[in-house]
Amino acid sequence: MLIVTRFRENKWIMLVIWVMTIGLFLQLAGKILFTSGSANGVYVYLFFIIPSAVASVWLACKRTEFFSREVRLFLLSSAMFMGVCSISAAWGDGEYTILYLLKRSAIILFYLVGVICLVSVSEIKHIKTFLLTVCVVAAVGAVVSICYQFLILDKPFGWRAFRISNMGYGGWVDLGNPVIAGIYMSIFAILSLALIGMEKKAVRYIQLFTLAALLSYVFLTMSRTSWVGGFVAAMFLLCTIRNRMLVWVAIAITLVFAVICGLYFEGFTNEITHKQFSGRSETWRWALENLGETITLGHGYGHIFWKESHYVHAHNFYLQVIYEQGLIGLTALLAMLFIVCRSYWLNRKDPLVTLAFSLVVFLMVIMLSEIDHVITRPGVYWTIFWVPLAFTLGAVNRVYLLEKTKRSSSP
Repeated sequence: MLIVTRFRENKWIMLVIWVMTIGLFLQLAGKILFTSGSANGVYVYLFFIIPSAVASVWLACKRTEFFSREVRLFLLSSAMFMGVCSISAAWGDGEYTILYLLKRSAIILFYLVGVICLVSVSEIKHIKTFLLTVCVVAAVGAVVSICYQFLILDKPFGWRAFRISNMGYGGWVDLGNPVIAGIYMSIFAILSLALIGMEKKAVRYIQLFTLAALLSYVFLTMSRTSWVGGFVAAMFLLCTIRNRMLVWVAIAITLVFAVICGLYFEGFTNEITHKQFSGRSETWRWALENLGETITLGHGYGHIFWKESHYVHAHNFYLQVIYEQGLIGLTALLAMLFIVCRSYWLNRKDPLVTLAFSLVVFLMVIMLSEIDHVITRPGVYWTIFWVPLAFTLGAVNRVYLLEKTKRSSSP
């Protein structure tokens, strides 16, 4: 009997799967639903991490090939990357110990396994419904934030006159700063764009509303990192999905953006000619100049970055990894990303794999100017960094299990 069937016939394991579904929903939409990050963290542990550990033990006891070779390699490379980061704390001046980082790494591994398991055993219609529901919640948070900031607080509407990052009332929808806010909402905007054309007409109106709300919020963050990353991810979707509805939506978005840039032509040209990288080039130059003799092993995880400046990280995750974990850490990171990209390429004909990988495309672009400590600051990085990777491998593993089922059922 196949492992997926065992999952669905075991009532206790199915209960665990349903609890994990609730936990993943609370984690993804936590920045919208909760004002307290610690409260959301408790729910993630109770409803996702612990059930994921239970599912992992169950799979280990069954000794069956539930995970494909690509998934096993991904989990191994993820463990290697986080292991290098943890060990590097031994020679850094950061506040974190090796034991603490290893504990955080184990939690993240359970998280990855949980996401992969959920996607692997779920039906495609349930996955799309789940994603649409999360996107709608994010869109509602975006609309409420925009309305409250501009209609109640009367914030000025102009090019960089105000950059939205929170609702502005009671700590609701507080995403920290405009750049992170733009990246976080972009994840759901990309999902909404990918889902367009994959459902019935009645649902498309909900998807269009969701996409419009999320894109409006992302634009108002004035986060060029999100704009560029979202554009590249959208181009990837257009080239791979080739859906007519998707093309018309992309054209409409382009026209609206062109009109806005025309209205604020002076501000737009100032972004290109004067602001450019907004000081990021300085952090890149400083990091490269201060690699010194530690280029192989790095300065250590959490090492204080540029004491004389207000910058706390390199604003380039690839460079940040070299600075802290050296070439060994960068090799581990690139190995992890290579396995994800290779897994996509081998399974690129599956629509769900393509949808999931569009988030990885976005992630690899934004890592050029953002993202820092993904182990000790999971919070929003659960959604921004770890979900795209685990979602893609879950979709790949789903293809593997379906093919395994066909081979077993064929005479």
